[in-house]
Amino acid sequence: MSNSSGTLIRVTPSELHFGSATDSAGGYVGRLIIKNMRSNSVGFKFKTNAPEKFSVKPVLGSLTEIGQTVEITVRSLQPISPDDRFLIQTIHLSPEEARSLSSSMWRTFSSQRIREGFINCRLATASPSNSPSLSPSRQVVSKTTMTMKTTHTQMRSSQRSFSWKSVLEIPYMTVQLVIYLIYHLFRRMFKLYSELANKGWPRRNLLLVAVVCLLVVIALPLRKLVYITVRPANINFDSPEISPLSA
Repeated sequence: MSNSSGTLIRVTPSELHFGSATDSAGGYVGRLIIKNMRSNSVGFKFKTNAPEKFSVKPVLGSLTEIGQTVEITVRSLQPISPDDRFLIQTIHLSPEEARSLSSSMWRTFSSQRIREGFINCRLATASPSNSPSLSPSRQVVSKTTMTMKTTHTQMRSSQRSFSWKSVLEIPYMTVQLVIYLIYHLFRRMFKLYSELANKGWPRRNLLLVAVVCLLVVIALPLRKLVYITVRPANINFDSPEISPLSA
């Protein structure tokens, strides 16, 4: 309500802004200031389209002097909706009516005496200046922690990742080395098998030795191949600056 010639009161602010309650009751709280703009007594009463949702204190009252103010507190335990609104009624009062004003008396007033105005509701938003911010030192620590976590995740993923595409990208010299190892191990295992056969070992034992030798011939080069394939590309394992864990 603006301060025009027909206005009895001034409501500040013009809209009811709700914020989170800071007390133990919780919910949402909004506040208004009503000021008497006339030299005689003025009565007011609040109504809402959701009476079961809002609690208004005081919902009814009188201002007997010009410039007199009263704070109106509105509380809601439910979320605020854009459709919520309040109707504020005002009326000129005689000194006798101002002293004994009540809800029952208000119902006896003629509608022609009562003036009405609407107040919309909205949920207050926090300004950027009030939002919490980290100090420079905490920002540096936060960025360092995030960088360490990202690097650790990349290393773990690079150590565990294995794809046939990475196998195809193995250098030619590495493939030659693996082939040489297979050939060299196969010759040594065949020589061992021949010596045991010449010593008269049973056929079952010779077959078992042959299976073990075949597994060794396959497993050792394959282990070397997998090690070369899945190790992180950004770490030089041959660097003297990296010492083994057992050292």
